[in-house]
Amino acid sequence: VSCIMKGSQSHISKTPKTVSIVIGYFFFINCIVGVGFLGIPSVFRGAGLLTAVLTLALISLLSWITVTWLLEVMSRAQAIEDIKNQPAGEQWSHFPNFRLETARKFEQSELCEIFVHKGLTYFYGLIVSVSMLVALWASCTVAGQAWSINLPLNFGPFNVCVDSLFNNTYAPEDSRCLASYRFCVFLYAMIVIPLSLLDLREQSIFQT
Repeated sequence: VSCIMKGSQSHISKTPKTVSIVIGYFFFINCIVGVGFLGIPSVFRGAGLLTAVLTLALISLLSWITVTWLLEVMSRAQAIEDIKNQPAGEQWSHFPNFRLETARKFEQSELCEIFVHKGLTYFYGLIVSVSMLVALWASCTVAGQAWSINLPLNFGPFNVCVDSLFNNTYAPEDSRCLASYRFCVFLYAMIVIPLSLLDLREQSIFQT
């Protein structure tokens, strides 16, 4: 969240903050795919092949449209920055040059402040924070269920879980299986939390 809020001030920085194309690709895939793809087979089975394919195609189309909108807004933000950075006294054209600078990236929080108001930046940060918390809860649930079923936890208070114990619930009622589930969620947290505290460049080795 702090990175989101700090992003609103990064448009005044002259130092580009980028990662390589390869690392950016892996970040993109990990952020877009996440754990959501694990639920696609169940959705196809419940909705039917035709309905699921049409829905997926519609969502893909909407995603492509929003990407083009975002690129257009970023090009306009770049034009505004070019005008602000123009030397004093130099005449500028009334038709700004809309372009994307490869060494300059505009965060969504920056765009909120540039085109609307700084207050929208905080609202955007709140929405992203809630979204991240929900995504983290979902990934913890998936990891806890998958690991408690597949890891050989047959010692002490633990016991290997089975799929039927997770029907219509995220946590099993069986006490030994529940202990395994909670232990797996704890293991997942021990992996995710330290990685979340690293800078993007420091995370690159784990992303690839």
